[in-house]
Amino acid sequence: MSRACATLILALLLVTTLMADSNSAANSPTANPELLNNPDSNHQDHQSEYIVKRGDNLSIIVMGHPEFTLNDVLVLPDGTIHYPGLGSIQVAGMATMDIKALLERSLLRYIVSPIVTIQIRRLQDQRINILGHVNNPGQYQVFDSIDLFHALSLAGGVQDYRLVNKILIIRADSGVEEVKAKHYFRKSVAKRPIPQIHAGDTILVNSPWTKGIDWALLSFLMALGTFTMSMIRFMQ
Repeated sequence: MSRACATLILALLLVTTLMADSNSAANSPTANPELLNNPDSNHQDHQSEYIVKRGDNLSIIVMGHPEFTLNDVLVLPDGTIHYPGLGSIQVAGMATMDIKALLERSLLRYIVSPIVTIQIRRLQDQRINILGHVNNPGQYQVFDSIDLFHALSLAGGVQDYRLVNKILIIRADSGVEEVKAKHYFRKSVAKRPIPQIHAGDTILVNSPWTKGIDWALLSFLMALGTFTMSMIRFMQ
């Protein structure tokens, strides 16, 4: 198969996956509001430790001040939210408890002793893409970082490891990491660190039919797809 055809096939796979994801946006994994608002102490502890990510939806409740209360606030691709009277606030990468403390300090200019509650209304879509020489290629939900072999098992494993020369990991930031598959299909695997896979990453298991693919183009398409999905969620 020619280089152009191989690249085109992968591009079509990507577009098909993105279209399926956008059509099922209403059924995408969301945080259960009833669970998130449950006063049970164990759940509150878990929520206070949650690290907010780009694409999350938050509710910010200021007790007794509906003018400063916001529902379904989207964390923008640059990691900020827009808050009345305070402007843009960087929240991505912060724990909800830290955001609460930041807002309570910032609101002191308008409110005496503000009490702020942060609720996670909908979590960012935490998915990885697994393509190539696996039994069930597609998108898979993850909630934490997992190792490469765990990720491959989600896709039913490699079809035939004897045909696999390398595995490419296309990171969410468009960086490309190459893994020599033969190093992990031998007894010495325990001596080698196994790459970690994070939400937004794409795994491409290379087989003979993927030779000659323009990886720079594929990386660009993956970045474009991620941006497109962020905009779709923003406009919903």
